[in-house]
Amino acid sequence: PLELCQLNNLKTLDLSHNQITHLPEEIQQLSSLRELILEENKISYLSVGLCQLINLEKLDLRSNQLTNLPTQFRQLNDLKELCLYGNRLANLPLEVCQLSNLKILDLEENQLTNLPIETSQMIHLEKFFLSYNNLTLLPVEMDQLINLKVLSLIGNRFSTTDQERFKTSLPNCQIKI
Repeated sequence: PLELCQLNNLKTLDLSHNQITHLPEEIQQLSSLRELILEENKISYLSVGLCQLINLEKLDLRSNQLTNLPTQFRQLNDLKELCLYGNRLANLPLEVCQLSNLKILDLEENQLTNLPIETSQMIHLEKFFLSYNNLTLLPVEMDQLINLKVLSLIGNRFSTTDQERFKTSLPNCQIKI
């Protein structure tokens, strides 16, 4: 209900398992919101209003129906944790790569076939979950992710050569292949 959007001091909102198909533009009124959990809904697109929640630190959109993200998504500069597990993303949107404070990114069980070179811009990234996609290559530039501690690649189709390259280029990272 739109009345929720009038709770200006709300810090955490969990609307999981509610058959929600979209969020109203009025969600931008929740300017104090730090954590938004929307897992297991039927969201197929994100409103620009969501992208106005500039204090948001955690956004959980696991198990929805997203195929892309709005250009304005890059405005979520304070975002530290983003979960897009179990959606329908075929590409990692460049807007996500511009979230420079991101520490945890979960893209498991999407339809990703490749990652853009811009992935290397997420220099604060510590945990990157990419298991069960359709990846066959990772950008060489990912070795610039020097803070990466966990990289999960299970269920993709990497060559043995590439698997060795990952281990060599990210020696301080626990890689699950």
